[in-house]
Amino acid sequence: MFIFDFKYLIESLLIVIKAVPTTLKVSMVSMCISLVIGTIAGVIRYQKIPILEKMVSIYVSIFRSTPNIAQIFLFYYGIGQFSQIVNQMDPLVAAVIVLSCNAGAYITESIRGGLLSVSEGQIEAGKALALPQSIIMRRIILPQAFPIALPALFNNYVDIIKGTAITFMIGVPDIMGVARTEGSLSFRYLEIYMAVTIVYWFLVNGFQLFFSFIERKIQFER
Repeated sequence: MFIFDFKYLIESLLIVIKAVPTTLKVSMVSMCISLVIGTIAGVIRYQKIPILEKMVSIYVSIFRSTPNIAQIFLFYYGIGQFSQIVNQMDPLVAAVIVLSCNAGAYITESIRGGLLSVSEGQIEAGKALALPQSIIMRRIILPQAFPIALPALFNNYVDIIKGTAITFMIGVPDIMGVARTEGSLSFRYLEIYMAVTIVYWFLVNGFQLFFSFIERKIQFER
């Protein structure tokens, strides 16, 4: 008969918490890279740059229409069969690459939405002053678009944190990775995965509270 072991749950929490820095490192690096990807791709879609816009549309469609677990397997195990670089790549690096590309597709739409919300009158005013398109984008549109897109970007980061849970499948010692190892040793799966759920719950809600504070502060200053 199974008896829930509360003491082991506490021990599991301490084990899982030690992997939080790895999860945060993967998520934060992925967010930074995906923000660059999403900003560039979002501007391309917003400005409807020929050929590039079509390429970005295909990229967004692929990464938004397929599960990230399939993407990471395709990259690490599929492409790894033909590429020595991928085959010998550190799982942590591979995880960051896939998560960045995946999140970048979603951030592309977040940024494009922010760009589209900027008043057309301000853009026309920039054109009336004979400002180059690049200056209008950098000085007028982007500074206004980012605050508008911020709530969506915060949600994108939360999704990345939760998305890191699949990286254990290629050997990354994140929260799920250490939980799987511990579970295979103790066979106390209820306690160990309950610990995982608790840690993710506190982690995600902690960031959401922090992001809500930043949003209120920005709105107050505006």
